[in-house]
Amino acid sequence: MSMNEEVNRNRPILNPSMIIATACRVPAPRREAVAKVRHPRTRLGGPQLRAMGLIMALFGAAFWGLPYFAQSPSHGPGDTAVVLGFVILLAFAQRGLSTSSYQALCAGFGATLVFMEFLTGLLPTAAAILLPFGYLAARSAEWSPGEVAARWRFALAGLVAFGVGVVLTVLLKQLFSIALFGAEVIQAFTNNLNYYVQDLERGPENRLLMGLYTLKTIVLKWGSLLAYRSGPGALVLFGSAIAAWGAAFLIAIRLSSERSAHFLAVCVAGAAIIMVWILVLPTHTFHHAHMVRMMIAPIALGWIALALQIQEFAHQRNNRRHAVQTGVPQ
Repeated sequence: MSMNEEVNRNRPILNPSMIIATACRVPAPRREAVAKVRHPRTRLGGPQLRAMGLIMALFGAAFWGLPYFAQSPSHGPGDTAVVLGFVILLAFAQRGLSTSSYQALCAGFGATLVFMEFLTGLLPTAAAILLPFGYLAARSAEWSPGEVAARWRFALAGLVAFGVGVVLTVLLKQLFSIALFGAEVIQAFTNNLNYYVQDLERGPENRLLMGLYTLKTIVLKWGSLLAYRSGPGALVLFGSAIAAWGAAFLIAIRLSSERSAHFLAVCVAGAAIIMVWILVLPTHTFHHAHMVRMMIAPIALGWIALALQIQEFAHQRNNRRHAVQTGVPQ
């Protein structure tokens, strides 16, 4: 063997990644890991967030805003603030949001809504939708057990910030009212609040049973307000939502995956916020027909949960097909 052949045989085969890694004095695998840490974002939420936005827009336009208040000058601005708030959040989420930036937006969202709130259900409706929205909008590079926990933290951080914005705005409004009109203003506020949160005059003594009784009453008595005052329309609207929830649960059980379980859990948690509101303010909810409007949140979330489960089913099927074609387990 000649000297040239011996040199060529022992010469390492270089590729661009090795050259770059050598120049930067960082091994190639480590360089790749650093890149993942610095750029963790993909198309945020992807098809899941788009599906949620489409269903929210459909149910909001068809059954939430127009049938009851129409163009009411008193309540219309609050309804508009709910819609615009989510449009703004979605626009920022698609560009990528840190947790602190998301919290700031959610706090501003809550402050704006409570300023325009006439106790017509804006706050519970927005909060119920905000929780699953935050879960899907959290920035991530991939789905993993750790990423699921991070998504919950992101969603809950936004919901807490929303609540903080609401509480601080209410306190500031009361302080300004006292400064302008005297201490008797706070007495009027607390009297109304005490009346709204008290137990029903007629109903179960147990608070949970009272909440369920109130929920049943507003749905059966005033549910038609969400369906253009049509009894059969309300039956179809609520019945189809129950069917959507049931189908979502069945598919989640069939899939038995962590992703599908958390998709369903975050939608259930969002819908549960409506029940929490009823438990806290049973008297106000019971005596005001317009409060049935907040039921649009669990109705829409039922369909959102179903859409997420269908997407997860398609995702798993595609993974299985890929595994069969490539021989690589997914």
